[in-house]
This record gives sequence, structure tokens and C-alpha cells, in this order.
Amino acid sequence: MQPLPGFSDQNRERHVLEFSSITSFKAAEDACREGRLMKTLLFPAELGGRDIPENVVYVPPEAWEMKSDATAELVDAVRGGMCDVAVVPEYRGRSFVPVKIAITAAHSGLSHPYRLEIRIW
Repeated sequence: MQPLPGFSDQNRERHVLEFSSITSFKAAEDACREGRLMKTLLFPAELGGRDIPENVVYVPPEAWEMKSDATAELVDAVRGGMCDVAVVPEYRGRSFVPVKIAITAAHSGLSHPYRLEIRIW
């Protein structure tokens, strides 16, 4: 597991434990109100993603920034001809906070697909 920027090993461990304890919608929303997590759409609104439970994830602010940057890159990739877009979260245990988010876009006629993995915890 890679340490998050700005987190010592001791803080990182506490951070991980906090995420593993977020096992309900209410806990995720409470963490959002406290500023520990931010709500974001997996499939971005810029590409037609909707604010529905199946398309919502809760991530720490650092990961939210990475996801925001990735959304801009993904939109550019799609405008450049990429299609077959997938944004897939991976979870650990019952946590509402994904361990990582894999983002891909490809086109059968293009040799270099877009791939990004955002590691969260």
C-alpha cells in the first residue's frame, strides 16, 4: 500500500481504518459533512453520467482532485475518438470508499488506449 501524500505511516494507518469503517451511506455522508470525503460521479456528467447511487463514490479530497483531473483527460480522449469508456471502482470489504478507480477508454482503430488507475487506500 502506497502512503498518501502528506500522511505519515501513523496517520496513513488511521486514515485506512477510517475508510474501512465507512460501511454505510450515512457514514459516507457524515464523512462528507466533516470534510474527510467528497462525493463524485464515477462516469462523469460531462459524458452523460448521472447522479444516481450506482454512479456515485465517496473519496478523500486528494483522490477527488485526481478524479477531477482524470475526468478532463477522459473527456479529451473521448473528443479525440476514444469510445468504449469504462470507469470501474474496486472495493475492500464493506467500505463505501473504493480502494481504487480504474478508468479506460479505447477505440478499435487506435493503438494507444487511455488508461488511468487512481489508488485511494
